[in-house]
Amino acid sequence: MEYLQTYYYEIRAVDAQGNKSSFSTTVSGMPLDNPPAKPTQVTISSHSKSNTLQWQANSEADIKGYAVYRGTTNDPSNATLLGTTATTTLIDTDALTGEGFYWVKAYDNNDHYSAFSDMVSVVITATEVAEVVRFLVYPNPVSDFLKLEWDHAAAAEYIFYDVNGKPVKQGTMAPGELIDVRDLAPGHYECGIVTNHKSTIVSIIKQ
Repeated sequence: MEYLQTYYYEIRAVDAQGNKSSFSTTVSGMPLDNPPAKPTQVTISSHSKSNTLQWQANSEADIKGYAVYRGTTNDPSNATLLGTTATTTLIDTDALTGEGFYWVKAYDNNDHYSAFSDMVSVVITATEVAEVVRFLVYPNPVSDFLKLEWDHAAAAEYIFYDVNGKPVKQGTMAPGELIDVRDLAPGHYECGIVTNHKSTIVSIIKQ
């Protein structure tokens, strides 16, 4: 059945000899797909010129993903779509200088969207805006050791998130250092990398 499609029904009785009555009065109905509830427990943390947003997963069984919106005022109607994710984490790697405002919506398999979440905000000062850093992450897919490289000498923090947005592995490393991922179960992960200058998030496949 299609959601928001009107269906019409009539009933008639049939006796043991196969005789049929006339049809009943026609009735109609429309299957309704309630939109998801708005995401809750939205938090934001700032690292230099990037902001990491996290929220609690919705309980609906047909949740397809989440859409994150960013604006320069606290009015969500003026916000623009920053990105979508199937997890409960999204990193804004090009945060706006000044105060940034964020909201999250959940959407289901029929692309029905929830209301905006409660707003969260953070301030990025002009002195925190830094140059773009080139990240290299390989091999990918990976089975044992993952190598991360970037083009400055500062150490970096990394966090692996599973498909539910739950942090499952984290640490600090120097450029060119190897990360032992043999303890991770096979599957898809999002790896957030944060340095003093920049951050990014990379999709990793663990074999």
